[in-house]
Amino acid sequence: MQASLCMQEVSRETLRLQEFEFPEYPSKAVVPGLNRDDVHLWFAHVPRHAPQIAEYKALLSSDELDRMVRFRFERDQESFAFVHGILRNLLGSYLDISPMELRFDYSEHGKPSISVPAETDIEFNLSHTAGTVLVGICLNREIGVDIEKVRNDFEVMGIAAKFFTDSEQESLLRLPEPERAQAFFQCWTRKEAVLKARGDGLSFPLDRVEVSVTPDEAIVELQIGLEPVETQRWRVLPLNVPVGYAAAVALSQRYQA
Repeated sequence: MQASLCMQEVSRETLRLQEFEFPEYPSKAVVPGLNRDDVHLWFAHVPRHAPQIAEYKALLSSDELDRMVRFRFERDQESFAFVHGILRNLLGSYLDISPMELRFDYSEHGKPSISVPAETDIEFNLSHTAGTVLVGICLNREIGVDIEKVRNDFEVMGIAAKFFTDSEQESLLRLPEPERAQAFFQCWTRKEAVLKARGDGLSFPLDRVEVSVTPDEAIVELQIGLEPVETQRWRVLPLNVPVGYAAAVALSQRYQA
């Protein structure tokens, strides 16, 4: 288990972000203690070996298996099994129960939460792209994560015109063209993380959430687009990810258990 710490002062709260690599071979994950100001971010890569996938598949519930087989291609079914298998593995380890005992509820827009066991303060969110998985776990606060593989096979400003605010588009235009794709995905993941934390998904227009575009900014403030009280609840932080990816985590203020 490899970790790197990033500590930021966020709205009178000290958040401690810790990033970990999920073990390569299936086993019950060894997880560190999770304190009230900790945010644990787990990264993993979909394995290529069928026996490993089979072990993750064995952890899934009947409804998850039903969802898995709806995918047309085997590689997408394997990715689903791995993503949801490691989620169960991690949550089972934090809760000290069998991964197969976990049950989930889903919000109107599909955000999962733990229903069994009923008495838990753990909140989580997950995202995956191009074989890479990100799981965020914390206590007593809403959390959303998003990770995207940076691509250059589209017209950046054309897509930004549909989903970004005027200010965000202007920020992109000020960057040298070779830097725009990375900045675009950094901005996109920040927006997505907020909406996933809120439980809105893409039902809430992306151009009503405004974030900083600058890739190296340490703390990203939501500036406009949400109700003033709602805006103050959220903080968004970028994550350390491999070259070629962008990722962010959005966190609400801590609520009382």
